[in-house]
Amino acid sequence: MALIRTTCSRCGTAHDLRPAQVTLRLEWNEETALDGGRYGFHCTACGQHGHRQADSIAAELLLAAGVVPEGSRFAAWSRPAPTVAEGIDIAPDFTADDVIEFHRLLDSDDWFERLRQLID
Repeated sequence: MALIRTTCSRCGTAHDLRPAQVTLRLEWNEETALDGGRYGFHCTACGQHGHRQADSIAAELLLAAGVVPEGSRFAAWSRPAPTVAEGIDIAPDFTADDVIEFHRLLDSDDWFERLRQLID
């Protein structure tokens, strides 16, 4: 399990926190790229709720550690969908069924030839 090390901005106490003990609010820029955010936690030393600014790298690390951003459903996060120019086809989402089908394809002896047929 990942631990997140931070210090309280009020009293300076260092904490090693589990992802479930951290709140995260993400921020996005105009290009729908992650622009950082703010994270918070309860300080057991002073009893206050500490808040810190997170740049995009810190936000990505918090997400990778398992922190669930506020407003997320099913413990997953997604960035806003980019706008799509008219007439451009977008591939459907890659699902678990697709992974299973791809696994079965790779398990066959003629996987490369079958894969080439899918592309052509």
